[in-house]
Amino acid sequence: MSDLLKALERVWRHGVVYPVFRALFRNMPVQLPIDIHKVKKLLILRYDRLGDMVVTSWVCRTLHELCPDLHVAIVASPLNAPIARLLNDVDEIFIIGGPVLRSLNEIRRARAGKYDVVLNFIFNRTTSGGVLANLMAPLAVKVGQGDSKYAFYFNALLSLRRGDVHMAEILNQFCADVFGRTWSVRNMRLELRDDKDAVRRVESFLGADAGRAVIVNLSAGHPDRYPSALQVDAVVDSATRRGHPVVFIAGPGNELLVQRSVERVNSSAVRRYPFNGTAPFEDIIALVRRAAAVVTPDTSLVHVASAVGCPLVAVFTSAVAYNEWLPWKVRNEVIIGEPGQSMSAIGADRIVAALERILVERKLEKSSV
Repeated sequence: MSDLLKALERVWRHGVVYPVFRALFRNMPVQLPIDIHKVKKLLILRYDRLGDMVVTSWVCRTLHELCPDLHVAIVASPLNAPIARLLNDVDEIFIIGGPVLRSLNEIRRARAGKYDVVLNFIFNRTTSGGVLANLMAPLAVKVGQGDSKYAFYFNALLSLRRGDVHMAEILNQFCADVFGRTWSVRNMRLELRDDKDAVRRVESFLGADAGRAVIVNLSAGHPDRYPSALQVDAVVDSATRRGHPVVFIAGPGNELLVQRSVERVNSSAVRRYPFNGTAPFEDIIALVRRAAAVVTPDTSLVHVASAVGCPLVAVFTSAVAYNEWLPWKVRNEVIIGEPGQSMSAIGADRIVAALERILVERKLEKSSV
């Protein structure tokens, strides 16, 4: 039955959807590169996940440094819009998703803005990105990435190397192809601003523990990437023996998991943030910036730690193209599971050893100052 449904979907896409959109969107091919100094308004499609938005931060800053008068706008999702608001050099944010009328109003606002160039950084949903690009900026030069069958959505379609380099470098190649210039990897820094209210809440919570706490993230996008109780207990034991209090955090819907973990450990050196509910993502950024280290599965927290300069232990289950989402320009220890191995099956001793190397280095750094 699943094979039949897939076949029907292909017939629908190629026999109905693509021909209709091809007739509607008459995008004439444009020769690249484009002279960025002639671009006044740039629209970036980034309405996907939290980590993707963080990794895009260097693009906005770098383009603004090159062209201070360039107006850079981001199309965000309700999920990652809080991150977009903490990026430097973003002049306007459009939020797509949620209530239909709100999304339609955002499309109307973007059309009124008359953007010159659209960069589609949504690599895995080319059709939705192509449609949005045409609806939000019909007269702009629209650039995407993907298979040639999607070419009619854009004025230029790129084919990028995927899977063996970091996403920051992939975006560098994207911008290089569009604007005819490359940027040094040294200058490709991820960065996030602090939210003042979040800083106040976090500093009140940490008190004297600021700069000493180890943040342990208990959840991820899939249960196969959750740490086990054994791993968590081993990390807590290692951190607290070295004089570092531990703060548990988790994503929305995992509040009970955090509470149970605090109760199981039953130590005055272990707390949860926040005390009730789930923290706004602005608070998580402020918390990580003021931590000694982070231990996390493969989640957006990897990129947040990279952006705020917090050393981290990142545990990856075996997955396709994990190289794209490794930590970036921050002290890190990466642990990668065997094919088909869940995070809970990875030896707790590997995670503890990685954390202890980081904590020893942190102690040596402080003692030398």
